[in-house]
Amino acid sequence: MVQQIDASRPESRPQTDSTLSLSQNLFEALLGTYGVATIAMSIDGQITFANDQAAKVLDLPQSLLPHRINDTAEQKITDVEANNLKSKLPFAQVMQTGEPVINLQQAIADNDKQERYFWVSGFPFKDSSGKVTHIVFSLTERAEPPPTPAADHETIKFQHTFQPSLTAQLWIDADTLAIVDATPTVATFYGYPVNVLRQMQWTDITPLSSQSIQANIQQLRVYGQQQQLWPHRLASGEVCQIEVCLNWLEIAGRKLICSAITNLVSLQEHGLALKLGVQQEQFIENIARAIRQSSDLKTILQVSVNQVRQLLAADRVIIYRHTGLGETGSVIVESCVAGYPTLLGWKLGNINIEEKQFAEPFQHPKNQAIADITQCNLDAAYVQLLETFEVKAQLTLPIYDGDQVWGLLIAQQCCANREWLQPDILLLQQLENQLVIAIRQAALSQQVQQLQADLKNEIQERTSQVKQILSSEAVLRHITEKIHKSLDEKSVLQTAVQELSLVLSLNSCHASLYNPELQTATVRHEYICSGSSLKGTTIHINDHPDIYQPLLRGECLQVCLRAPKHNHYSQSSILYCPIADDAQGILGDLMLITTKHHVFKQQELQLVQQVAQQCAIAIRQSRLYQSAQAQIRELEKLNQIREDFLSTTSHELRTPLSSIKTATQLMGTLLRQSNEVLNPKLERCLNILQEECDREINLINDLLLLQQLNAGTHPFVVSTVNLQEWIPQTVEKIKSTFNKYQLSYQVDISSEIRPIKTDLFMLNRVLEELLRNASKFTPPGETVSVIAKCIKNTDQHTCDQIQIQVINTGIEISADEIPNIFKQFYRIPSNDPWKHGGTGLGLALVKKLVSLLGGTIQVTSGELTTCFRVDLPLNSELS
Repeated sequence: MVQQIDASRPESRPQTDSTLSLSQNLFEALLGTYGVATIAMSIDGQITFANDQAAKVLDLPQSLLPHRINDTAEQKITDVEANNLKSKLPFAQVMQTGEPVINLQQAIADNDKQERYFWVSGFPFKDSSGKVTHIVFSLTERAEPPPTPAADHETIKFQHTFQPSLTAQLWIDADTLAIVDATPTVATFYGYPVNVLRQMQWTDITPLSSQSIQANIQQLRVYGQQQQLWPHRLASGEVCQIEVCLNWLEIAGRKLICSAITNLVSLQEHGLALKLGVQQEQFIENIARAIRQSSDLKTILQVSVNQVRQLLAADRVIIYRHTGLGETGSVIVESCVAGYPTLLGWKLGNINIEEKQFAEPFQHPKNQAIADITQCNLDAAYVQLLETFEVKAQLTLPIYDGDQVWGLLIAQQCCANREWLQPDILLLQQLENQLVIAIRQAALSQQVQQLQADLKNEIQERTSQVKQILSSEAVLRHITEKIHKSLDEKSVLQTAVQELSLVLSLNSCHASLYNPELQTATVRHEYICSGSSLKGTTIHINDHPDIYQPLLRGECLQVCLRAPKHNHYSQSSILYCPIADDAQGILGDLMLITTKHHVFKQQELQLVQQVAQQCAIAIRQSRLYQSAQAQIRELEKLNQIREDFLSTTSHELRTPLSSIKTATQLMGTLLRQSNEVLNPKLERCLNILQEECDREINLINDLLLLQQLNAGTHPFVVSTVNLQEWIPQTVEKIKSTFNKYQLSYQVDISSEIRPIKTDLFMLNRVLEELLRNASKFTPPGETVSVIAKCIKNTDQHTCDQIQIQVINTGIEISADEIPNIFKQFYRIPSNDPWKHGGTGLGLALVKKLVSLLGGTIQVTSGELTTCFRVDLPLNSELS
């Protein structure tokens, strides 16, 4: 049974970095498997582990085992009662040599001062650097000389377990191939944490198949130990071949395999290569990060030289910037160990040394590795310079920017000579690649900064222009709104001169209009910020040909007025801009007066021209409006005359026609009352006379009604109309007409039809006119239908309109004619225009009446069917 030492006492607790690398439970289990006394001691003589056999052999109580029992001065072990051993202890020998000792005889005095003899074997436990951290001892009491090592089974097993490098051990379950435990050194080698390795299988860290591993286990079971070259799969995916020692162990019924790397040198070299690779990767990553985080080239260069000096363990690293052939360069960044002179800021020419030694790398760029400056073929003055700065070895690489050498990257060793290895050169080359990126990035950054500065200036200039444009647009928009809202040219011109004065900061602005007949220009409108008024001033155009001839050609003119000092406009700059219309020519001009020496910019000139165009539009529209108003007034007079003529003529014609109709009816009555048989020709003449009288009277009535409707003098009388009764009665009145033209008719009235409030006269005239029109144009044998129904509201599903349809079959109206049928006096063209007669006023009256009733009328025609649809509100008001 292994006894755990109480580590809570300060004097007995071992240091953290000297504790055993294996887990405590596994190590205790291993110690407990031996039948001999076994103890583990730290390098300062502290017992850290001991089993029951050790306590019995040493004849010491368990409470005394943790105490220090090593006297380092005399290199002898004593117990707490100072019992001395008579010979030099194996502990001291193992500590001195770092090698194991096997079966050394050792005498220990017990409590009765009697000497007891033991065979002692000691094995060093080393870390990854080869330093002894612990020693494991086995103690066997012997009355006679020890047996040969081959006959000592316990000793052999102990050697197999602890003699290999305990710092790089892996423990595997032989049945499941699960990794039971691992030392930190071997975990670092594989690239996994120890706790992760404990959860993995042996097959996860070797490329060997399970069958190959099982074959090796079978051999190991037979021989107990194997030493062979073993393939290892690392966490990075790399596979390497390193020699291992495999030991077969059975602990508490559990079968274990101990895999130990026996060649510490191979492990250390591999670890060093990995460490160097990681450091180089970290170095490049740091440089790349500095490039990403900063666009300051000097900062990036400083970070670079600092890191490369640390990685190369150099005494000084500098970057020499060459400004061009024939020019002086300088050291722009430096990283130097304290105590050595600085080269920062040093320029070629500071010391009297020939330039060719520094110019050569630029003329013939190449890597230059100098292990000893005194043994190379260097110029004596150059050697003197290097010695001045205590340089003994130097590595130089050119830094390229495209095809040109930008500078030199120089690593220097000052403390001693140095052989520069290929990895050193490769590291500087990697840095040089990163520096090229940084240099180009810095150049791009400078370009970007310059572009930003240029862009900022351009933005400011554009902003000023935009403000001017916005102001100009505001002026144009204001004037345009004035034109849209008002057709008064005076208002528009006054707004134009005012807005131009304010936006362009003028002294004054004046608008003149030309009189082509009188050849004069008169100032009609002005806005004055300073100066005298010119309003009403008239100038003869022919008196100033130098000004008005360019204006009459449509050209702008800028002049500098030099008048006597008493004139307010002396020493002023004046811009003339013509107000031109394509159709009417030059209508006037705008005169802008500002301070002397002011030259109007192109944008200002464009604004004035645009304002002048708007003024021309306003003048043209105003004059067109005035002309149109005059024409309207003239047309109103003519229309009134026409209405008066129609009204007078209608009244004058209706009276004699009524008399003729009455006389005709009386003549027909008297002839029929006589017993004589009427001559058929005479009877036909009487019928024609009567029909023509009726037609003329109807025409006059239609004209009078249309005139009243247009004039709004016809009365509008609202009454309640029951359509269920009224529609059949109206159709019955036209029945004789249907019979005359051999037509059938039908009436379909929805039961949902409600009474409506409307003008009965107008509604009756609409339906009668549609029925008569349908009867005239429907071929014999066809049908005329009247359909009345409700139009429901889609939201409330209630009846809010009445729809009356008059449909006749056997005839259709072309789509081109439908828009014209409601025009006054329009008749659809046909081969026989007199076949159906009519004046072309009927449908015009229908549309006018429906509109007054607040309804609408639509016509659809196709497939030998024509439908007139009238939609009316339930309550009509005069529209």
